[in-house]
Amino acid sequence: KERSRTVTNRLSHCGAGCVGNLTQVEPCYLEHCGGCDPCAWGDWREWSECDVHCGGGQRVRLRNITTWPSPGCPPCEAMNKEELGSCNVDPCPESELCVDGAWASWNDWEACSTSCEGGMRWRVRHVLRPATSCGQEPSGDSREEEECNKGVPCKASQDCELSAWSVWSDCSASCHGIKKRERSVLQHGYGVGKYCEGIL
Repeated sequence: KERSRTVTNRLSHCGAGCVGNLTQVEPCYLEHCGGCDPCAWGDWREWSECDVHCGGGQRVRLRNITTWPSPGCPPCEAMNKEELGSCNVDPCPESELCVDGAWASWNDWEACSTSCEGGMRWRVRHVLRPATSCGQEPSGDSREEEECNKGVPCKASQDCELSAWSVWSDCSASCHGIKKRERSVLQHGYGVGKYCEGIL
């Protein structure tokens, strides 16, 4: 359903402007719509394979909406699309101990990608001890990155340098005239140095 409004008084030179929407729309439905196609959830799919064959693991199954409601009908009821379940809970034989995987130490950081103004560097690690079939894989990433040389300027800082004032020019008139002199920038400031100020 929809409703609207109009501007009855326009902004004057000292008034406040209009703020807000001129139309509003919101869903609506009747309790019993003729020919309404209601929402329908599908059946659960088959369970996935268990992630371990002994010692207790997990499996998952999914379902989706198979029929979306027609316009004006009630929306779909919020329900779970994924379900976890336990599996292969029997203990593993003594000949097959559950050993978790482990990472080796991180390698040294690689050189920074740039020598100034910020770059990236990275380091890697490898699996030191693989997990057995009923053990847990090592958690975490095999590669990590970070910023480097951030804030290091590519050019050394320097102060502004101005030239000395030139000599005064001749007066522009014999009375009520003007004369001028000027200077120039010999070196602009950079980085944390002093920047140029004043008139030229």
